[in-house]
Amino acid sequence: MKCILWVSICVTAWSQEPQPPPAKSETPVKAEAPEAKKPAEVAADSAAPAADRWIRGSIDLGYRWQTGVGGNPNVYRSIVDLGEGPKLLDADFSIFDSKHRWFDQIDTRAANWGDDPYTTLSVSVRKSRVYDFVSSYRNLAYFNNLPSFANPLLDRGVLSSEQAFDMHNRMSSYELSLRPGTWFVPYLAYERASGYGAGVSTFVTDQNEYPVPLRSNFSQNNMRGGLRVEMNRYHIAVEQGGTTYRDDEALSQSPGTSNPGNRNTPYLGSTLLLNGLSQAYGVRGDSIYTKATGTAQPASWLSLYGQFLYARPQNETNYQQLNSGNFVLQSQVLAFTSQQYLLSSAANIPHQSGQAGAEIRIHPRLRVITNWLTDRIRISGENAGQNNLLSGSSVKQLKIADLTALRNDYSHVETDILWDITSHFTLRGGYRYEWGNTSNLVLPLSGLTGPPTGEFRRNIGKAGFNYRVGSRFSVTGDVEGAGTDAAYFRTSLYRYEKGRIQGSYQAGTQLTLSAAFSALSNRNPSAGIDYDYLGMQTSASVLWNPRGDKRFGFQGTYTRATVHSNISFLTPQTLQPDWSRYRDDSHSIQGMFDLKIPKLGPQARLSAGGNFFISAGSRPTSYFQPVGRLVIPFNRRMAWASEWTYYGYGESFYFYESFRTHLVTTGVRITL
Repeated sequence: MKCILWVSICVTAWSQEPQPPPAKSETPVKAEAPEAKKPAEVAADSAAPAADRWIRGSIDLGYRWQTGVGGNPNVYRSIVDLGEGPKLLDADFSIFDSKHRWFDQIDTRAANWGDDPYTTLSVSVRKSRVYDFVSSYRNLAYFNNLPSFANPLLDRGVLSSEQAFDMHNRMSSYELSLRPGTWFVPYLAYERASGYGAGVSTFVTDQNEYPVPLRSNFSQNNMRGGLRVEMNRYHIAVEQGGTTYRDDEALSQSPGTSNPGNRNTPYLGSTLLLNGLSQAYGVRGDSIYTKATGTAQPASWLSLYGQFLYARPQNETNYQQLNSGNFVLQSQVLAFTSQQYLLSSAANIPHQSGQAGAEIRIHPRLRVITNWLTDRIRISGENAGQNNLLSGSSVKQLKIADLTALRNDYSHVETDILWDITSHFTLRGGYRYEWGNTSNLVLPLSGLTGPPTGEFRRNIGKAGFNYRVGSRFSVTGDVEGAGTDAAYFRTSLYRYEKGRIQGSYQAGTQLTLSAAFSALSNRNPSAGIDYDYLGMQTSASVLWNPRGDKRFGFQGTYTRATVHSNISFLTPQTLQPDWSRYRDDSHSIQGMFDLKIPKLGPQARLSAGGNFFISAGSRPTSYFQPVGRLVIPFNRRMAWASEWTYYGYGESFYFYESFRTHLVTTGVRITL
């Protein structure tokens, strides 16, 4: 509504007729010889038309039609999710106050209004050296329902995912700065994120999982304020803020409905099923944080910067679960028909992080850049509850009370040396050392011999170069390699090498060529992991304007990418070792031709091209998105524009996830 209101105001104001000039005096005036204008008068006359235009920009309004989705509509919504109806396709305009009474300029940007999956709006208002106000709003509709994802019943012909979401997320931010452009700039800001929606998730019990409906609702508020000190060689900002957080989620199934879950065989002679469920948790949290940043240049050869953050989050969680059916508790070989599980917990999570660095120019051709970073988080929590298991007239009560603690530390130091060998050629070399540790503890230990801990140390070497000849040719390259004997996760970077090289060449005013190559190799030979990963990507681009007058142009990119991954794992059903091997070899093309059509008007243009992707390997996939656009101006302030787009998606192994559709959008562009 905010964006529609802005559009209405601007279109109405633009369409108003200007007031007629005062009537000329009928008294004869003696003709005088023309007199040459002074330079200042000429400049004033030339600036007058621009000053009269208190609003400038454009608005695109239109309507989109869809031919209908052939194939799987849920997959279409998960990937594209564009619908029919009237649209505010784009708005980009500025309002000016020539008298500078309340503001100097208001800038408004909006896109994709009209029930599209990603809607944006930003408004900024400023008055020189008085205030600067910036606001933004985003509305993201997130839909994900892929039949092959998290679906253990796929081999039984069930084409519905057990992890599906239909969510709406809204994010807004507002910031007001006072006296911008002066030494001392106080500011206030407020940010909010919220979301709600439904979906499908699983209720997990021993030996079975049951897909059930999901409801979710969350919100987060962040309020902060501070002072920026902006001097010529010193910049300091001190900020104090606070956040509040709320997250509610519920799984439910109506009583009396039989849900067999994912298991189709009895367990210990009993058929496991779910007859009713009410499961919900609510999280409430808040935090106070302090942040300070600064940069300084005490000498022409030295630049310094630093940042420090200290936050004190805390939260409380309440959980309740009521379920009925046939269940088992494997640890005690106990069968039961209903359960009441109540739990409450609280946690404190102090968090500290800081970094500092410097750039030292030892010589006009030699620079040293160094950086240090540390991040430390501590979590201490306690929970208490009761788990009641009922079977007939007997009740099994399990008391729950424990203390938990988690500690995670990460730090690194890094140094880079840049040497300008010539004005065209620069060499870079560097070293980074990373270290950290993590540990967690649960009391009582419940049979654990000690708290689990993990540490890692990593030495990383870096090198690179940059070669350039004016603005016509440049090429850059970087390589990095590291080795370690410990990592937090099975797929973490362990012993890896990565590199990239990219360059561009401007053959003339009409042709620009560019290319890039990157690769990452990672290996973890530890027993029981044996992880091996290799990813490479090569791309080439061309920008061609053969006539040099923008009558015809072409822009295109081709990308070739490969991913090979091997890792050992334990099969969940049998706990036997097996191999996961993934391969993907893909080709993608993006291109667009642009052509002027003088017969339809001096600014009429036709564009055609699109995006095309095809891959082979573990999951062969094809995606085609050809597009065509036609723009025909009616006059200086209005043009007609239409666009046709085809979406086609297919998978060889999962043919039921394919879809195809045509979208046609037509509308007008109003130039203000």
